[in-house]
Order: sequence, then C-alpha cells, then structure tokens
Amino acid sequence: MENITDMLDQLVTDITNPERSLSDIFLKVKVLAFKLSSQELKQWVEKEVNGYDSDDEYPKYRNLPTAVYGNLIQDLPGRTIYKRNEKLVIDYVSQETYENLTRLNLRSSISEIEEFIKSGNAHVSVPHYIQAEISKTFSNYWHVESAWRVISASNLVGVLNSIKSRLLDFIMELNQALGTRNLSLSDRQREVNELFRNTIGNIRATTINLNIGNNNNNLNTGDSQNSTIIQKNTQNYTSNEIEKIKELVVAIKTDIDKHFDGDYKDVMETEIRKIESQIEKPTPIKLIVNSALQVMYELMIEAAGSAYSPIILDQLRNLLG
Repeated sequence: MENITDMLDQLVTDITNPERSLSDIFLKVKVLAFKLSSQELKQWVEKEVNGYDSDDEYPKYRNLPTAVYGNLIQDLPGRTIYKRNEKLVIDYVSQETYENLTRLNLRSSISEIEEFIKSGNAHVSVPHYIQAEISKTFSNYWHVESAWRVISASNLVGVLNSIKSRLLDFIMELNQALGTRNLSLSDRQREVNELFRNTIGNIRATTINLNIGNNNNNLNTGDSQNSTIIQKNTQNYTSNEIEKIKELVVAIKTDIDKHFDGDYKDVMETEIRKIESQIEKPTPIKLIVNSALQVMYELMIEAAGSAYSPIILDQLRNLLG
C-alpha cells in the first residue's frame, strides 16, 4: 500500500496552496478515503464531488443567503414599460415564501461552485408560482416577468473555505493520531471514522458539528513501516505568542455579540473553539490556528468593517505574518 503519510503530507501542502483547486484536491481525498476504508469520509467526499441530491441532508456551510432579482413589466393602456435586473422587494410575501427566497441549500458540486466563482455570482431561477405571489404584492400594474435568486461570489468562496477548513482539520488531526499499531481492517475503519466525526463531523439536518478533540488515538493504516508523520513547514509557538493569542481571543469574544449574528457569529464561534482547543495542547498545530485566525480576520473585515478595534485587527495581521 502506498505510504499514507506521504499522501497526508502532500494533501496539507495542496490545501494550504491557494493555487490548487479544491476539486483537484478532492480527487486525492477520494483515494485517501478508500485507502483508509472510511465509509463516512467516502460519503462526504462523494457528496462534495458530485453534488447533493434534493432529499439529502445539507451541512450548515451550504445554507446560504440569497437576494432576489427580476425583470418587471407594467402593462398600461397603449404602452408597456419594462424594468430589467431589478432587486425585488419581497417583504410582503408570506413568511414561508420569504424564508424560501432568502436562504438556499446549495446542491452544486465543488467544481461547479468553482466555475460559478470564476464567472461571478450564481443565479437560481424562481418558480413561476412564486413569481405570481410576488406580483400580487405590487401596485400600479407591475408584475414579475422573470425572477431569480443570486448567491454572491463571496458566499460561494465561503463555502469552499469552510470545506477546506474542515478537511485540513481532519488531515492534521489524522497526522497526530497515526501510530504504530497494526490494526485489522474493521478496527482501522472504526478508528478513522471516529476521527472523522471528531473533526469534520456527522451531517445532521442542516448542520455539521465540528469538534476538535484531544483524542490520542493511535492507528496503523496497514503499512508495515512506522506510520509516524513529521509535521513539515510548521514551527512551535513561543509561550509569548500563545499568551498573545489567548488575549486576542478573549478580546474578540468580548465584542462578538456587538458585531456578529446569524451565520457569521456561528462561524466566528466555531473558529474560536478551534483555537482554544489547540492552544490548550502541549504542542498546538500552528497550521490549524493560523487557518482559524485567517477566517476570523476576513469575517471581521467583511461583516464588521472598521467597527472592530484597529488594535485587534493589527494584532491579527501580525500573528498571521
């Protein structure tokens, strides 16, 4: 069997390389899932590579906000007026319709999402019966000729970043967990699936529960050689750096309710938990901490703008180098 440790090392390099497409990376992850005999990892990879079916349970990172645009027409005696690519006011439709229009479970495969990002925002058609409901809320003879929901490119990038973050957590935790024990196939499947649940998590309803644990599981992937992995391109934190990170996390948590709500707050809290879990370990994985800090920094810039203290933003930039 090909050396799993080399494959994991290469995956870490690929995931942290912004030039590598996630769809290409997932082809390697698919091979890894088969080599590890992990059914749960296989299923997750298949859904991300091929797209989700309409009756599938969706991970939370694929539930996205949408805006509604459309072409309007006004029929008046003797003349017809058009408005094109207008953002539609949907405040007066039913609550159920409003919720369906402003949130969307993205079914597309990773490669499709990457293509959407290249071409700009993603558009999803609004059914005719909902267009008719929107039209009933208009006055002055205006009605919807066609309508569509728009997913912004930044939210599409956010989906890919969420997938990368979860995958990196799994690979790095697997890095630490690999040991020298020779396990049977069934034992190997059980241990790898448990590690998958502790890092990527089970899909339940519309969420993925992500828990970075302190499990010291040792497993062997079937190689006769020692499976200890040497972490590459990482350095240990100094005690001073760890204290700075702890202080920064406390400062961010103190103001989080002032600047974030909904999905943004959920993501910020998830990244904070990752950092807190890592910095309590004897040797924190710098790659995971930096990945979480980067996500937090980008969210603070995008969602909170200049509301956060410049000192906090400067500290983040300094830690990220």
